[in-house]
Amino acid sequence: MNKQNVAKKYFFVMLNFLLVCSVVYLIIHFPTSKKTYTKGEVVEMSGVLNRFVDKCKVDGECSAYVGNYRIVTNPGDIPNTPELGRTDVWNEDVGKIVKVRALVVSNNELTIVGSKDYYLVKK
Repeated sequence: MNKQNVAKKYFFVMLNFLLVCSVVYLIIHFPTSKKTYTKGEVVEMSGVLNRFVDKCKVDGECSAYVGNYRIVTNPGDIPNTPELGRTDVWNEDVGKIVKVRALVVSNNELTIVGSKDYYLVKK
């Protein structure tokens, strides 16, 4: 075999390897079926806390982001505030794994407001 043939063979082997790795990556990171929940359903899950917005310290709303979900933890200073669920999560906990039990408000929004049985806590 001459050097050109070896180089071509090596190129196609590496190309196939990269293609296989790309397909495996897509299968792992982009599942074809996403779990969907119904409004009013109570769900339990765990995941990584991606972000936390703590505007409830100044009359705004506090919310956490876990996976694709926004979770309202405190609606802020509103009249007749409903019962709040339990949480021990704040800004400094971003990146940590949390457990969630919350009410589905919409496709990507949950809340722990409305019952003491709901929670967003560090695992």
